[in-house]
Amino acid sequence: MTNNKIGNFEAIALILTIVINHTVLTLPKTIVSTTKSSSLINIVYVGIIAICISILICNLLKKFVGFDIIDVATFLGGNTLRNILGILFIVYFLFSAGSLLHNFCSCLQIAFYSLTNILFLILLFLIVVYITCNFGFNSIIKTNLLIVPIALLSIVFLFIANTKNFNLQRIFPILGDGFSATFVSGLSNLVAFSGIVFLYFLPPYLKESEKLKKIAVSSVIISLVYLLLSISTILFMFNFFTATEELMPLYSAARYIEFGNFFQRLDSVFLLIWIMSLACYVSILVIFSMSIMKKITNIKHYNSTIYPFLLIILGVSLLPSNASIANLFENVIYKYAYFILVLGISLTVLILANLKHSKIPESSNLKEYK
Repeated sequence: MTNNKIGNFEAIALILTIVINHTVLTLPKTIVSTTKSSSLINIVYVGIIAICISILICNLLKKFVGFDIIDVATFLGGNTLRNILGILFIVYFLFSAGSLLHNFCSCLQIAFYSLTNILFLILLFLIVVYITCNFGFNSIIKTNLLIVPIALLSIVFLFIANTKNFNLQRIFPILGDGFSATFVSGLSNLVAFSGIVFLYFLPPYLKESEKLKKIAVSSVIISLVYLLLSISTILFMFNFFTATEELMPLYSAARYIEFGNFFQRLDSVFLLIWIMSLACYVSILVIFSMSIMKKITNIKHYNSTIYPFLLIILGVSLLPSNASIANLFENVIYKYAYFILVLGISLTVLILANLKHSKIPESSNLKEYK
């Protein structure tokens, strides 16, 4: 799979797909419920921090040209650390896919298919993911490159079309519940930029690996603008929105769009775009999990791992028995996993690997660790 090189725009779209799919569901609601009227200031604040973290990751990867985080773990701690970290990332990716899939299918069920069992909706997505993954890595990435700009433009359109429904007074007080809520406890909203997890895996796939930092910064800036538009739409349109049981606030906003008598109920168009985006996102998580499994087991026919991975996603997506458990998965477990694995363990591995690298001769061959 590492022979499938991708360009800069494809890499940026890959990072953005995580932000897009989590934003479509509960992310804006979670951010607004955490920081209230200071949500816009908070997301700019955590966006700047995300840029700094992205640059740090890129700088730490400079000494390991063509290495991903699994290769770096092999260099640092041998096969044991490689296997542990690889399994953790596989669990993280598959859990994320299953949790998001449950939430999205629950929304589809509520909005359109109230008489349809959620299992049927989830299986339809997994069938699409299975077919997509069999087309290979390049096909998924190219398809994602087509869908991501459309998904981004859908939010721009959603923002512009709803400006007549905005109440700008909801931005006050500027600091919401205060300085601490905005800048201290509000740091938890850093999970909004969880797309940076792919920075750990991009180097072997890039045609121009030296452009990793440019890709990282561009991705975070685009994510920041996208989140500002999404959060502004929710914040300015809905009063005490977070007190409702709505699962997809942006879908609710789409239902307000009307252009005369001929263009009404455009929410179905938005939903179609988001369905395609989610299918791409889950496929990407599965294909990366398959790649990691190949590295930690050295199996030749890694395509066979798609079956157990899809079963695990199905199991995770069926675990939540109600909306409260689903929200626990999305807003608590996923958030802590992101901070512990992506910003904690992985950064620590990179830092320690750089320290170890500084103590070995420059002529040492690192290829044996790939």
